[in-house]
Amino acid sequence: MATSKLNAVSWVNQQNMRILLEQITSELLIEQPDEPLEKILEILERKTNSGPSITSDGVRKLPGSRSAHNPAPVAETPIESQVEKVKADIEKWKRMGQEQDEIAQKLEQRIAALQRGDPA
Repeated sequence: MATSKLNAVSWVNQQNMRILLEQITSELLIEQPDEPLEKILEILERKTNSGPSITSDGVRKLPGSRSAHNPAPVAETPIESQVEKVKADIEKWKRMGQEQDEIAQKLEQRIAALQRGDPA
């Protein structure tokens, strides 16, 4: 087995990714949601203890982080990082879906115009 593959397997084991992916897959298969990416996001947020909280002064506070009066740099956990990536992917797919809808609508209008005999 190549070293990079061994490193990848080691990382997956260290991060308990297999367990997380099995849990996500199980919930998706059981519930079969209409919006699977939203469900994945919900699962990941649940795994991060309901995600970050916002303090009264608007500061994003992660579970276990210091108070706003004694701030310290807070590194994202691997799951929080994944949540942010999934959120970005959801937004990307939504934009792509909207773009595809607009293209489909223009094509339908063009087809209707051709069927009426309108010139190109």
